[in-house]
Amino acid sequence: MNKIPDYLRYLKKIKQLLDIYLADPHSPMEIRSTDLHDLIIKDQELAQVFEYRRDFGRFLRKQHDDGVLQQIIPNCSVDTTDKSSYQWHFRKAFRDQEANKGLQSQNIESKYNYYSKSKNITTSSGEKVRSKQEKIIYERLLQCDFLTIFYDHPVTKWDETKYVDFFIKNEMTRKTYIWEHFGMTNSEPYINEMVKKIDWFENHEFKKLQDGGNLIITIYDSDKRLLREIEKYIDIIKM
Repeated sequence: MNKIPDYLRYLKKIKQLLDIYLADPHSPMEIRSTDLHDLIIKDQELAQVFEYRRDFGRFLRKQHDDGVLQQIIPNCSVDTTDKSSYQWHFRKAFRDQEANKGLQSQNIESKYNYYSKSKNITTSSGEKVRSKQEKIIYERLLQCDFLTIFYDHPVTKWDETKYVDFFIKNEMTRKTYIWEHFGMTNSEPYINEMVKKIDWFENHEFKKLQDGGNLIITIYDSDKRLLREIEKYIDIIKM
């Protein structure tokens, strides 16, 4: 049975408590991380994990830097002007239908909008991929002549198989990499599937690139961040 990683379980519980609080008509339109901390420590489990505000702040920062936070809590925004101390804002969800429609329209018009239903986007090599975001990753990988790229490729470990977005082989170093990308979505079923897949990697002892392994996980946050992460990881893969 799949077990949800602790950080995602904490985020889901925090979101649930936040939603209940902000749904109260007497609650403020916006709260800060200090207010949210005062709220979540009323939960026994969260109180043990985030006893101190600084620990909660570090947790929020890591989830933001990993591109996870706003996938789970979309009504969160962060001011990163002061790199030593991020400023967090948690706002009531849009209630006006037209406002919601406008927000959805902005998401739809994102430069690298995410589609996941079928492989209907063609790359310059003729490979079919599921999203414009994946096409951006794939095209950038193709620019490296000594990389061999397999899309939607089976990976087997302990007699269990999962299909990964990209299986990459550096023909010069003979090293291989797995790149799993999760596109922007507010879909609860999609998030649940994302959790299950990340959990599968963790349970089967795949290590992330930053931990000395060969697994790359990217989660869409913004076009700018996506392009920055692509360049960062490709620079490592090429070494």
